[in-house]
Amino acid sequence: MTRPLLLVDVDGVLLPFPDRRPGFDGVAIANAPHGFCPDHGAWLRELAPHFELAWCSMWGERANRDICPRLGLPPLPVVELWNDDGLDRWKLPGVRRFVEDRPLAWVDDAFDAATREWAAARTAPTLLVGVRHRTGLNRRHVGRLRAFARALRGYDFGP
Repeated sequence: MTRPLLLVDVDGVLLPFPDRRPGFDGVAIANAPHGFCPDHGAWLRELAPHFELAWCSMWGERANRDICPRLGLPPLPVVELWNDDGLDRWKLPGVRRFVEDRPLAWVDDAFDAATREWAAARTAPTLLVGVRHRTGLNRRHVGRLRAFARALRGYDFGP
């Protein structure tokens, strides 16, 4: 059985604003004072048996190089957010290309109206998990994601 996708943003989700929140390590990447929370790696590893994780961030492949080792994750697929003309106006066009008709959970700190409308209209199960950019991913969000994955156990994922 194919697992549902879990798209994960970086800025505002794994790297809350402002930087250097309590519980975050405050270690720099490329001279930018980004801090990571060790719980995030543990939580994403906890979700990995239930989802196919993928980066959905402007970090692109840099997330695999700079973030995966810090969080104890293997390299993940990356949603291509660029088109022939450069950066898509928002992530939705790239997400549409990447997810096709697969069940999906998406964690981000900035869903726009078009994304919420698209998610509501999909025939495949879709969960948007909005994260507050000042606090980032927390245990409550992980609980929602686990509940979504449990609810899909009987879902027909097709061939």
